[in-house]
Amino acid sequence: MQILYVAIGGAIGAMARYLLGLLMHNNAGQVLSSTTVVNLTGCFIMGLIFEIFRHNLIHNDLRIFICVGILGAFTTFSAFSQEAIYLLEKQEVLKFTAYISLNLIGSLLAAFLGIILIKTFAK
Repeated sequence: MQILYVAIGGAIGAMARYLLGLLMHNNAGQVLSSTTVVNLTGCFIMGLIFEIFRHNLIHNDLRIFICVGILGAFTTFSAFSQEAIYLLEKQEVLKFTAYISLNLIGSLLAAFLGIILIKTFAK
């Protein structure tokens, strides 16, 4: 049943992200782009839901629906932030630093590599 919650939540999150992009005219490359707004909003909501769940105030199925489904499609940056905070809370500073570095630098390098490959083979 949880897979259905993820699927429905994912559809909601994807549509919300798309609509926000339309409302903000997809101003990519700007400091306050639709991507920045969804990342910050998603991280904020993820933090709220994570803490509410830790206090047993919501059912796990609702947490999965919101966090994995809606926020997973709305932004993956929210999951990244929550996992980084988890490592920090466990005082795993070395793992935290490696996790942050790998995700940020690795993601940028992977995107750059994808761009280079397409530019190379599209000629």
